[in-house]
Amino acid sequence: MQRYQTEDEHRKAMRAKINRTIKRGRRRKRIIRRLKKAVPGICIGTLMVIGAGWVIAAPLPDPTTYEYRFQAENGQWYTPDEYDQMCRERDAYHKREQEEAQKLHDQVVAYQEQYQKDQEAEWELYQSQTRQGLIQSMDFDANDAYLLEKIAMAEAESEDTEGKALVMLVVLNRVWDARFPDTIEEVIMQDGAFTPMSNGRYDKVEPDADCMKAMELITVEHWDESQGALYFEKASDESTWHSRSLQKLFAHGAHAFYTEKE
Repeated sequence: MQRYQTEDEHRKAMRAKINRTIKRGRRRKRIIRRLKKAVPGICIGTLMVIGAGWVIAAPLPDPTTYEYRFQAENGQWYTPDEYDQMCRERDAYHKREQEEAQKLHDQVVAYQEQYQKDQEAEWELYQSQTRQGLIQSMDFDANDAYLLEKIAMAEAESEDTEGKALVMLVVLNRVWDARFPDTIEEVIMQDGAFTPMSNGRYDKVEPDADCMKAMELITVEHWDESQGALYFEKASDESTWHSRSLQKLFAHGAHAFYTEKE
């Protein structure tokens, strides 16, 4: 143990020792504070070094296994292949919808057309059956048949069988119409009804075999293509009372046939 010569030296020595102790404590505290400040950086640096080492050591990703995805307009995420497949399925769905809608439209149109045809066929059948019944119900005696054949000969001698039958049917249509007389003879003899009655031709002609065939066409075969015609005249492009006042139905041979306007 060191001995001190005086008390004063002893105090100085103790004070120096205490000062050294205080300085060492302060130095230790500064070192600890610096270490505390440096620890996070050291940790981060260590982690960075470790991570860099891992990245360097880790194998590179295989680009063939990477799937690029993007968000489409419907909000879903797709790869390019998935998006193309979705587009194909969507387009196929829309195409099926359009085809089904077109098929339904075609079916409706076909149904409407068929319905219209059926209605027209039923109406034609009704008219045909009605007129055939009227023709069958006519009790033609020999005189009525002769009068019809005679007016057909006078009006349509140069026409074919159907042309002669149409003249007869005009007479019959008038008999069945309330606006004309009720018998075949009265219709034919009505003033101004038929030109051959006024110019004398009716009295000069006699029915030929074709007139008799036209009569059979009406009474036996129940043929009637007159469309209810009540008038006829020689077909012409000139304006006539018939063309101005009546409704034209059709033309056959040299004659045009008419009915009253509705």
